Amino acid sequence: MTNPWLDRRVLSIAHQGGSHEAPSSTIFAIECALANGADGIELDLHPTLDGGIVCLHDDTLERTTNLAGYVHDFDMEDLAEADAAYYFVLDSGEAIVTGAPEEAYIYRGRVAEDHRFGIPTLAEILRDPAPKLFNLDIKEDLGPEGNFEAELGTMIQSTGSTDRTIVASFLQEPLSRFREQYPNVATSASPEEALNFYQGFLSGERPPSVEFEVLQIPASYGGIEYVDPGLISFAHDCGVAVHLWTINDEADMERFVGYGADGLMTDRPSVLRRVLERTESMWLGV
Repeated sequence: MTNPWLDRRVLSIAHQGGSHEAPSSTIFAIECALANGADGIELDLHPTLDGGIVCLHDDTLERTTNLAGYVHDFDMEDLAEADAAYYFVLDSGEAIVTGAPEEAYIYRGRVAEDHRFGIPTLAEILRDPAPKLFNLDIKEDLGPEGNFEAELGTMIQSTGSTDRTIVASFLQEPLSRFREQYPNVATSASPEEALNFYQGFLSGERPPSVEFEVLQIPASYGGIEYVDPGLISFAHDCGVAVHLWTINDEADMERFVGYGADGLMTDRPSVLRRVLERTESMWLGV
């Protein structure tokens, strides 16, 4: 079967909705990212106490919101009151800023009148027809009895998002369970799978098969550069697309576009848009 994620050229994927340009993982950030040329949105998924699924980067609330504690200890109604723009400062070059003057937090408190600045549920995110890609990262393993993967897959299918969703996770077990239940939804490689794939590249041995459609990896780790044109070409020969994270430097963006990467995850979608326009890359859907 042809991998549909190889039929596109460089995708702009807004990491946490573009967390250096708008409050992390909020609907407001998603709207800003799309306005700045993003094709897709990367979000992290957490279970709530009452069985819901919400989008937030951390498993705890205090780094990005005005609440504290683990996400899974709150129900949906309580999380609906959270201010997810509490620590965001415009043009800071960072996702989170503490200790700034009060007037710097220009979006703080807006959630009371505008839900776009709160913690979104996955259901409301998937109902948005605008993103061409949802990259959804499972952040917790509730076990086979937890029903999280089934709930996630049901939401993806019921919203008609099957063909525009990639499910990822650093956790092998929930990722494997999801694949078993929803083989028609694309997935990314787990860290273990990515390492095995990379070792195959180094040895020149193509795997007889792969469980994933997309290899989503950092360009470097621990001071070691992993990504070069050879790795991307090897992945393409194996029918696998390559997305790199998290690429925020303009020179790095240009370099990886030149390498032939299929997608770049970035906290700065407006910068990546300039790079892609300058390099005359083809935008998804155009």
